[in-house]
Amino acid sequence: GRADIVGFSHGGVIVALSTGTGFTPAQFWLASFGYSAGDWRVEKHPRTLADINGNGRADIIGFGNAGVYTHLY
Repeated sequence: GRADIVGFSHGGVIVALSTGTGFTPAQFWLASFGYSAGDWRVEKHPRTLADINGNGRADIIGFGNAGVYTHLY
C-alpha cells in the first residue's frame, strides 16, 4: 500500500521499497526493460507501471518496437 521508487537503468529495473518514513537502498530486480537489457530507449519506448492483473501490485508495461511487453508482480 506504499509508493515505491522504480527506475529503468542501463541493465534493467531498479527498485527502492518504501518503509513509510523513507526507502530501502535501491536494488536490482529485473534484467529487462533496460538499455542493454532489451535495447530499450527512453525516447522511443515508454515504460510505465499499473496493476494489470488485479492483485494490488504494480506491474511493468513497456511499449517496444515489436509490441507491448509486460512483467507481472
